[in-house]
Amino acid sequence: FPNFGYDSYRVYERPRSGKEKIAFEIKTNFFSTPNYASTFRVVPMEGKGEVRAKEISNLSYFGRALPGVDVYSPKDDHAKIQQEIDRAYGSLRLEEWADKGKAMLFLPGNYDDVELKLGYYTSISGLGLGEGEVTFKRLYTQNHPETGNALINFWRTCENALFRESSLWAVSQATSLRRTVFEGDLTLSDFTPGGNNFSSGGFIANSRVEGNVNPGTQQQWFFRNSECNSFLHANINMVFEGSLGEFPSGSFSEVRSTIVPKTSQIKEKPYIAFDLEKGLGIVEEALKKDALGADIEQAGREFIPLDQYYIARPEVDDASSLNLALKDKKGIVFTPGTYSLKQPLKVDSDDKTLLGLGLASLRTSETCTCAVEVGDVDGFKAAGLLLEAGNLNTECLLRLGKSKGISHVEPNLLSDVFFRVGGKETNSVSCETCLEVNADGSILDNIWAWRADHGKNIGWDKNYARHGVVVNGNDVIAHGLFVEHFCDYQTLWKGENGRTVFYQSETPYDSPSQEAWSKDYSLGEPGYGYASYKIASGVSAHQALGLGIYWVNMTGEERKLFAAVESPEKADVKLSHVVTRHFYGPGGIENVVNNDLGVVESPYNAYLEDYEAKTRG
Repeated sequence: FPNFGYDSYRVYERPRSGKEKIAFEIKTNFFSTPNYASTFRVVPMEGKGEVRAKEISNLSYFGRALPGVDVYSPKDDHAKIQQEIDRAYGSLRLEEWADKGKAMLFLPGNYDDVELKLGYYTSISGLGLGEGEVTFKRLYTQNHPETGNALINFWRTCENALFRESSLWAVSQATSLRRTVFEGDLTLSDFTPGGNNFSSGGFIANSRVEGNVNPGTQQQWFFRNSECNSFLHANINMVFEGSLGEFPSGSFSEVRSTIVPKTSQIKEKPYIAFDLEKGLGIVEEALKKDALGADIEQAGREFIPLDQYYIARPEVDDASSLNLALKDKKGIVFTPGTYSLKQPLKVDSDDKTLLGLGLASLRTSETCTCAVEVGDVDGFKAAGLLLEAGNLNTECLLRLGKSKGISHVEPNLLSDVFFRVGGKETNSVSCETCLEVNADGSILDNIWAWRADHGKNIGWDKNYARHGVVVNGNDVIAHGLFVEHFCDYQTLWKGENGRTVFYQSETPYDSPSQEAWSKDYSLGEPGYGYASYKIASGVSAHQALGLGIYWVNMTGEERKLFAAVESPEKADVKLSHVVTRHFYGPGGIENVVNNDLGVVESPYNAYLEDYEAKTRG
């Protein structure tokens, strides 16, 4: 194999059956395969090539010159790397409403004595092209120290890393693990003495856990195209799509587990990587159909050098400069921070990518009515971004496509894209719809739309938001959809042949009265609240699997919701594994789907294994 100036190599062996392991390390660029029944992968570890790698990365686009972005080499002092990780974790662990974030990028190599910790607005990424090229000791993210739980451990991502030891990932919504490998166990909730230790996550995709996954107190979890030895138990709503391992199984009456054998259609999230000859770049993955298991080294991916993208900085860029960049470049990489937009970002040509580091935030300001407007294009991708309403004029935070009914050669993709209305702003804000999907065939992969239920200036008339997600396009697929606290239908699906795998939602906490949160419900009496998941009456075909909808009412006065899901009564509208749960407050959810109260386990706690359309006179 080529010698690019390295003087040490690590050789990985993968038998025809079994998982990849380190075989040996060598100091030459030649070796004989000791076992013809295995395949081998060689990773350069040390030498002058490593120095060149660091020079390329730090002198081009990234490095210490950009606030919030740090690039590390295995040749750096590991003790100092650990100090910087600990410092960033300490400074961001409590900063739920910070304006700045942190992105840490690690060149290929061994960091086996380094422990990763992630606070708010933190992304940590290995820069390897293949599996296991960036290795760490373990991942260790704990409960929020003030709450004694992980319920508000939001806005952080980790990807493209291998962890030698058993790890802890105590998080909830707006988080992700992607292209990660754990050689030990992975625990998804923490224990704080005296705390309630609740957690409400979460999302893992295209990853492998060689040990066991212990969800602990997690209310729900979505495990897509990933592998584990076993997932130890299911709580309220656990969904496994296109994944391999021993998962909780049995009838839904006994085990709240939904197993979807294959992922019908998916494109994995774009990611930053390092190529020894080309330097830094963005890897964009090919479309997969009927996908099963982790595919960390997917064939058909494309490496695009970073100089084809514009590197945005919040202290210098505005909507004008960003829109100019969208015309000239392949896309935009947003370094951490908040970008205040006085006009929308407009995407009017094919194959553009918006990639955020450190959960970069795009915020509407002044009279800006939309943060991102995507035209009728092919192959648009947005990933790792937080979109915020910053005024009272926001109509939509992201409009994906102008029209339905247009054929798309390459589907549009949203991966780890999150939306927020309120909580951070001292001024009142509002939003009609966070995400509007008009483009047929779009893929949504880990979306959280959140009308804030805590933070600054919170209230029905202070951070009003009507809908979280509205889907008008046909053949749209959602893998992992979290939508919470909106004032009308939280998710409104108008397009044909839609499909949702995993849905999580809580009712609005703060409706001032039943009348303020009510509609003329077609199946019940007036005076009920809006369903969380609404399939429009004109839709003929739709499928949704693994839906969890939860009741929370903080007003102290009774409120009522007739049904968690409202659906047309048609044979090709199929709903499976729908569960409701009463968490807090007077009133509750009376039915699971339409006027079917489901199997009632305790007051307002119910489930439906499958909903069958009923003919009505």
